[in-house]
Amino acid sequence: MNTLAVFILAVLGAAAVYAVGPTLWYKYGRRNTPLSGKQKQIILSFDDGPDPRYTPELLKILQTYQVKAAFFVLAEKAEKYPQLMQDIVAQGHLVGLHGWDHRQTLFASCRRLSRDLQRGLAALQKAGCHPRYYRPPHGYINLSLLLLLKKNRLHLLLWTVMAQDWQAATTDAQILDKLCRRCRPGSLICLHDSGEGSGGAPGAPQRTLAALRRFIPQMQEAGYRFVLPLP
Repeated sequence: MNTLAVFILAVLGAAAVYAVGPTLWYKYGRRNTPLSGKQKQIILSFDDGPDPRYTPELLKILQTYQVKAAFFVLAEKAEKYPQLMQDIVAQGHLVGLHGWDHRQTLFASCRRLSRDLQRGLAALQKAGCHPRYYRPPHGYINLSLLLLLKKNRLHLLLWTVMAQDWQAATTDAQILDKLCRRCRPGSLICLHDSGEGSGGAPGAPQRTLAALRRFIPQMQEAGYRFVLPLP
């Protein structure tokens, strides 16, 4: 085996240990919900907001059905829309950190991750939030991130159910169908109340809102309760 081949194998091995392995394990190799699954309980969570086009309407829907949700916000948006953050908190929803912005974190350095994490936490604390949970953009995880979360006493919280609600081709009927088929007792749903400019299709959250207006009462009629992870 020549030197170049050895070098390539070493780089691939390092990448697997640092980022690919942790991401695969936390996304697919473990149970990503704090609920036991023994009761008809579901956690509803939203990423990429707050967004003045969609978050206020989402809050109205949740208030109508007396549902509490977890909002994993981008800190740069939280800083830009302080009133929306106040509204989220005032209605009793849980606020978690989704990063400063939506840049991917798979191979990010410890220095960059630490800077973004501290900047994000400072912005949320300024908004009156003291998050205990963190969800990385795209669910990408590496060893540096795990160490930084432990240092900052943040719990990693991913999801068990998605409905591809950020895609342009996904209709509200398809979102509803996927949610109804994929949800089980103990599920942790990840949807989006923003996302344009960070991978989401223009107007996609509007279809998510339309699906929620039908999904929430259907699940409540079936005996499910929407709950929060421990604050």
